[in-house]
Formats: sequence, C-alpha cells, structure tokens
Amino acid sequence: DVRMIYRFANALVNNRRLKTLLMGHFLVGLTPMIRRALAVTANTLYNKSSIDATYASNHTLEKFSYSTLSSHVDVFGSSLQLNENKNKTEVARHKILKHHIIPTGGLLNLQVFLDMEWKVLPRAIAWIGICRDSMGLSVLHHLLTSL
Repeated sequence: DVRMIYRFANALVNNRRLKTLLMGHFLVGLTPMIRRALAVTANTLYNKSSIDATYASNHTLEKFSYSTLSSHVDVFGSSLQLNENKNKTEVARHKILKHHIIPTGGLLNLQVFLDMEWKVLPRAIAWIGICRDSMGLSVLHHLLTSL
C-alpha cells in the first residue's frame, strides 16, 4: 500500500536506530504512485535541497528494499552505503561535500562559500579538511587555488 510507504518515510525522518527496512510484497511492479512514494522516501533519507537539509537527513538506514511477485529491489543501494560508516558526522560531511560543494561534474561550487558570512567561512574551511581524506583535501586544494 502506498500510504504505508509514506508512513515509513515520515517515521524515518528522526530515525537513529533502524538500519534495515525490508518492505513486504507488492502485487505489482513500480506503478507511478509507488515511484512517487519512493521519491518521497528518498528525499527523507537524503535531502539535497540545502546544506542544512542534507545535514539533517537520515544517516542511519543502511538498506531499504521491497519485493514484488517477480523480483527483489534494493531501492537506494549506493545512496545508503555511506550510512554504513559508524561516524554519522563524517557521513553528513561526505554527503554535503558530494552534493553541495562538488556537485555532479566534479567542479567546485564556489558560490556556496561566497554566500557564507565571513565569520562562518573559516569554520567551514576547517570542517572540510577535518578528516584529511582525499575528498576533503581535494576540495581544500581547489578552494584555496580558486581564491
């Protein structure tokens, strides 16, 4: 039932414990209504509308799947792999870097930094490089050479 998917999506907003959600059998495949309900769920799990929304997204759920009469579907596979990291602050950081700082195409989005208040900018730069991973260091390098 599509309403059930919406209910689960709402429940996942503040989820900090549930790691796996396996839905029962749908008698049909991906109807337009089920696709829309799954899109709402995806937005709950990985909201890319703003940096704050991404930070507040669900970083706990690691697997979400459902079954039809003919197949088993892993709905958000790669999107949820990041959530397997035990350090949820690092998961949020990685998602923010991936979708707001270095969006599709791999080019640094300088506008994010230009829109920041000057008091916030040093903290944001420090936050990017705090883990010294390849993504953070690459962003720092591109940012500093672009200024």
